[in-house]
Amino acid sequence: MLNSLQAGYPEKPNVLFIICDDLNDWVTGIGGTTGHPQSATPHIARFSETATAFPMAYTNNPVCAPSRSSLFYGLYHQTSGNYFWEEWYRRGPVARNNYTLNRFFKENGYRTIGTGKVNHHMWDGYRKKNSPAYSANCSKEWTHYQHMTDYGPFWGTSGSDFKAMPDVPAPFSELATSIGSTGGIDDSFGSLEAAWQSPAREEGEKFFYGGAPWWGAPFRYQSEDDRDPTPDERNATWAAAQIKELEGSEEPFFLAVGFVRPHTPLHAPQKYFDRFPLEPGGVVDQVIATELLENDLQDTHMPKLVPMEDNSRNKGPRYYKALIDSYDADTIQALRIYTQAYLACVAAVDDCIGEVLEALEESPLAENTIVVLTSDHGYNMGEKEWLFKGSPWEESCRVPLLIRAPGETKAGSRVNHIPVSLVDLYPTLVDLCGLPTDNRMNPNGAYLDGTSLRPLIKNPDTENWNGPKIALTLIHNAGATDNTPEAHHYSVRSKDYRYIRYNNGLEELYDHRNDPNEWHNIADKQAAVAASHSNALDKMILDIANNRNRFPSANQ
Repeated sequence: MLNSLQAGYPEKPNVLFIICDDLNDWVTGIGGTTGHPQSATPHIARFSETATAFPMAYTNNPVCAPSRSSLFYGLYHQTSGNYFWEEWYRRGPVARNNYTLNRFFKENGYRTIGTGKVNHHMWDGYRKKNSPAYSANCSKEWTHYQHMTDYGPFWGTSGSDFKAMPDVPAPFSELATSIGSTGGIDDSFGSLEAAWQSPAREEGEKFFYGGAPWWGAPFRYQSEDDRDPTPDERNATWAAAQIKELEGSEEPFFLAVGFVRPHTPLHAPQKYFDRFPLEPGGVVDQVIATELLENDLQDTHMPKLVPMEDNSRNKGPRYYKALIDSYDADTIQALRIYTQAYLACVAAVDDCIGEVLEALEESPLAENTIVVLTSDHGYNMGEKEWLFKGSPWEESCRVPLLIRAPGETKAGSRVNHIPVSLVDLYPTLVDLCGLPTDNRMNPNGAYLDGTSLRPLIKNPDTENWNGPKIALTLIHNAGATDNTPEAHHYSVRSKDYRYIRYNNGLEELYDHRNDPNEWHNIADKQAAVAASHSNALDKMILDIANNRNRFPSANQ
């Protein structure tokens, strides 16, 4: 590593932490199997050539808020008590006595700067930037926070009445009223230009921002070349400018940049849709729909646990059905149109990531800055008739993860043999930055549950890692009346298998060596393998309950 004192930098390394939302494995450069053959993320791919990639990285919960709770506390849900959509900031008896990742860096002399969707549901009043709750809690966590979460631009007639883009057909465009979705978020997709020029556009309809402090403020759009920046574009430009300003700082920094896309609504500039044409003759072949297996649900259990009519708990299959019904039961065409929108949003966020990374590469700070690039969870794009997050299968659970630590990383390396999870990021950054090993505010808190990835960054082929041999994902049972570990479902990934156990004991087992699409549940045929994974899961749950500092390297 560059001698920081000689170079005029702080003794401790800086951290650039980039997190996307709902970004599955449709990313080039992460290694392993890429989820879609037409995905195009050249900036992420270029960065991967300088970083360590973790092709087997998984979320600890395939839903935004609980996933980020686990990541930013470094605690499994069984430890923190944060299982689902709660505003998770100091809610549980353990979590309230622990430092979040960003606050821990702030307490240890770092300038902590954030923008965009980073923590999510972290504090009361998080949407109201000028509220007392925001000011009191945000100032403890961050030296400065610029832009709050904004899923826009939204389409509608006012800043409080968002709806689907005008060309989105029903019943998908009516999810907000028919299924209990959030209006204008889950039920909308399309390009900004197409909406603006749509013959179905009604008088008074236009775009709006959707984040604090300008909730519902007009989003100016006249054309692709004459418009306001999207929230992600605005965050990228601001973060890039911050990097330039930080060159003269005498204190180390922790800069977190949260991009919303490809989270719904799948709205993006037209140029990104043009990269993935629906008809032949474009730069690339026409969009390929998600590869499906007929009757894939027959040997699965998740859809059977929750009735289709349960609006609040069965969004994945209900969203899928609504989309297909919107295109006269033409499954391939429906998925191609939705896939185009998702690919466009992935390409859009890749450009935003590229702007931030380019600013760092052009700065002398790059020599002393750790970079982490990841997502909070994945997303099912029609696999197993599921169109949403929150499933127990690979598409919702797998996340891209790239880490570059100056002086530690073997450029372009891949950790292909060990599954890891987002709970490991907190101890990794503490380890790499040489921070104190105790992240608790007081003895009522909990030691980090995860394990530092530093040995894998230094030697990607090593077997000498003290972390678990399985990556644990908890699937929240929305019908649970309590938040005991037994009330929920679990999905674990070993090197070769995915094992799922529901709270009623039903099991699924997939052999990723021969079945990367998870088409064939072999739990009954391979009972011994299923049993070994079940035993490993039980041991891990017990370890979490009985020994909060499970592994010797967790805080080293």
